[in-house]
Amino acid sequence: MMGILNTELTEIKHLLLMNSKNVLTSTEVSMMYGISPDYLYHLTSDKLIPYYKPNGKKIYFLKEEIETWLLRNRQDTVDEMQQQVVVRDLKNNKR
Repeated sequence: MMGILNTELTEIKHLLLMNSKNVLTSTEVSMMYGISPDYLYHLTSDKLIPYYKPNGKKIYFLKEEIETWLLRNRQDTVDEMQQQVVVRDLKNNKR
């Protein structure tokens, strides 16, 4: 029981430390954002996600850029789409 608690406490401490960092490793990005290491590798090899490779080996990510990348392509809610239709109809009726 104590082993499990110690493991979980260590994981929590690591997550708190990662949360305060601005530059993350691929392992940290995988853990923080739930992206599998294989998928993250695919994204970097296809240059679909911003990353840095200062010494030509290990890659790093800016936390802000990862969060911006994750939040791209926002999908409107049903209410927002209905509101857009109403506004468009009102504009078309005024013409």
